[in-house]
Amino acid sequence: VIASLILGVKPAREIVWWLLTYTLNVHMASQGWLEPNFAHFWSLSVEEQFYVVWPWLMLFAPRRSLLAIACAATLVAPAYRLAYVLSGYTITTGVGTFISTPACLDALGAGAILGILSGRPETPAWFAPARRAALAVALAVELIAATGVSNDFSIVLFDTGQALLFAWLIHASARTSRGVAGRLLRLRSLQYV
Repeated sequence: VIASLILGVKPAREIVWWLLTYTLNVHMASQGWLEPNFAHFWSLSVEEQFYVVWPWLMLFAPRRSLLAIACAATLVAPAYRLAYVLSGYTITTGVGTFISTPACLDALGAGAILGILSGRPETPAWFAPARRAALAVALAVELIAATGVSNDFSIVLFDTGQALLFAWLIHASARTSRGVAGRLLRLRSLQYV
């Protein structure tokens, strides 16, 4: 940010407050377009906003409720995008449905769920069937979205499907190097990337 101000990169001066407070995603969501030269700051903003709130929840919420909080956070994103569709695309901008913090909580929540479960000595009995169901739902969502049958369906669930798919892959690869996930992660091309 400092370098962009010194070099006069447009529009750094006009949006410097949004950049320094990690709220550029809020600004871009409300205006409806991504700022040139700074569009990538939306993800930094979302992450920083999450990291400002999540540690306090971890610190002060009862330990037994953390998993429920993370699951609820994961459901906020598709609910937020559904509200956008049901409002006739008026409660936010199209850009806002993807770069607003609530719209990104499916991926952040899925990561939080994995983090919470990895800190437990034993996995709850319900988790194995839930993990299989998450994979099935994620694959179904991604296949339906790929067909282009419904733009509204894709708006609401595509990102959640990806979050579930990658959470499944991360969890599977952390558990074992065998199976489909293990073979996939041993591919030299994927390791290179």
